[in-house]
Amino acid sequence: MHNQTSETNNELPLILSIAGRKLAESPEPQPFLDWMAEAGPVLAPTMSAGINPQSGSPSEFFRLMGVQLYNITPLPANDFRPCPIPKPKRNEPCLCGSGRKYKQCCERMENIPMLEDYNMLRHVLDSYPQKAMGELPHSRIDTEALADTAMQWLSEGDERRALALLEPWFKGNGPLTRRHQPLFDPMMDVYLIVHKPRKRQQLLERGCQAKDSNLQADAWQRKASMLMDEGDTAGAWAAFKQAQRVAPDSPALAILELTLLCANNETEQARARAQFWLARLQRKGFGHPELLELLTHCTSDPVGALRSVAHDAPEAQAALLMELVQALHDAPAPKAMYILEDHGDVAVLQSPPKLAQAEDKWGAATELWHELSPWECLDDWAPLLLRQKELWHSAMVISDLLNLLAGGDDPDLNQMLYEPLIQRSEALIKLTLNVKPPAQELPWGFLENRPFLSLIHLIAEDYFAHNELERACAYAELLLELNPNDNQGVRWDLAAAYLRRNQPQKVLQLAEQYPDEAACHMPLNRILALYMLNRPKEAKLALTTAAERHQTALKMLLKAKAKQPEMSPFGFTLGGEDEAWLYRQATLPVWTSSGALKWARAAMKGL
Repeated sequence: MHNQTSETNNELPLILSIAGRKLAESPEPQPFLDWMAEAGPVLAPTMSAGINPQSGSPSEFFRLMGVQLYNITPLPANDFRPCPIPKPKRNEPCLCGSGRKYKQCCERMENIPMLEDYNMLRHVLDSYPQKAMGELPHSRIDTEALADTAMQWLSEGDERRALALLEPWFKGNGPLTRRHQPLFDPMMDVYLIVHKPRKRQQLLERGCQAKDSNLQADAWQRKASMLMDEGDTAGAWAAFKQAQRVAPDSPALAILELTLLCANNETEQARARAQFWLARLQRKGFGHPELLELLTHCTSDPVGALRSVAHDAPEAQAALLMELVQALHDAPAPKAMYILEDHGDVAVLQSPPKLAQAEDKWGAATELWHELSPWECLDDWAPLLLRQKELWHSAMVISDLLNLLAGGDDPDLNQMLYEPLIQRSEALIKLTLNVKPPAQELPWGFLENRPFLSLIHLIAEDYFAHNELERACAYAELLLELNPNDNQGVRWDLAAAYLRRNQPQKVLQLAEQYPDEAACHMPLNRILALYMLNRPKEAKLALTTAAERHQTALKMLLKAKAKQPEMSPFGFTLGGEDEAWLYRQATLPVWTSSGALKWARAAMKGL
């Protein structure tokens, strides 16, 4: 039961994501409902299997879900407002497609709150052109949903897209109104992450003068916290008083006041104020149990309670991490350090002697990473980065750091280290390639080239992971130019991205570069591309060949429901179920949404 629930929880986001993209492209309800009825059981086999047959077929269930999704989705064609399908009268045919009267079918389900509060705007905007986001302030879009979308992107590390979404709302010097209020805090967070302190300060000052009292209160509270972090206690208290004057009943003031008191070592006063705020919020019927529980804890131990929610690292490690962050911030500007060893059509990147010596020390300092968590031996390697400034120019070192941070889930570290390292990596890649003849390759077979190629691969993977497919494809294409043998397998991710971007012709061109592909990815992608290009005879011939050579992958792809096999951290087995699973995960949405999956199932019956 646990596994089924887990699979269902994974299936629903997939349906919502694809549904949002389809409705963004075409707002017509009937084709969408027909698609939901057909694709739903394929995309969500576990959910489909759990439907009680007495309640109706899976197609009926998903058509009804489609009605709900359509009714709550803000449609670009309708000025980003939902356009609900009119509810049938009791004696009219039911929307689920059962053929029964509405009163005898789904009327009993009309009050079941399945997805009514879900934010479909996020999935609509996932496929919305980034350049067109500047038009959104002129629409009737719900800014609460917009703010939630920005925060989701931000939590997933896609701050560039969040910036493009939010910044147009704050252009110019016009007054900030109630529509801006949900967007203020996310915009402040984005400016912090993308290192735009001047814009952040300007926005803060505008917020403190906003017409909307809630937004003004948010701004003064934010200012109080920032001044407290800077050690300006008097300024922090003055900002707190302003926030209190504007919105005296704001629950957020409670934690802010207690934090200020504890920062001033006024623990007894903090206990008393915690009792005051707890009684006040309870008297007003405030229904946020987590905040009330925190205030209750603060009545006895305010310092410990506030520290428990701060998620701080141990003091010594935190101090060293802060030094590391500062060292990265103060690192010398990126420059091309590698010496190019020319071998005609190919080149080898050699580290100059000083950098090579520093890299040797780095290798020795990080040797324990194979046995211990790198954070457990932070004292062994972090000081090296503080002393050896040239290491910030090393592709090997930055690759190691990016790999280390990519495996973590600490948003603070992502903000302070990962994103700046990504930006530094892009600069180093560009500068290094500027000194190399354009047609010259950097083969993986030379060990000296591998750190640089790995760095490009990490950048591509980062953009793939954050769904920034245009940039991801650019880096993947660069990697294949430098190392056509593609020892890292980036061609598979690139082909999947081409398919998602509706570029099947590029898939065929990529497949031609690897005619002897042993893995299943390129041959199956070639079938899908031919189908998308409306070349069914060639697609059928390619399918026939794949049915012989890639039987396991094709069989898993065509299954209505597939179970994840045991996966290895060291790669996959050619012809194995793990390879088949990876391919299915990467391309199933395109096979389904394009209609190729249905075609392939029918075609396979004749083979």
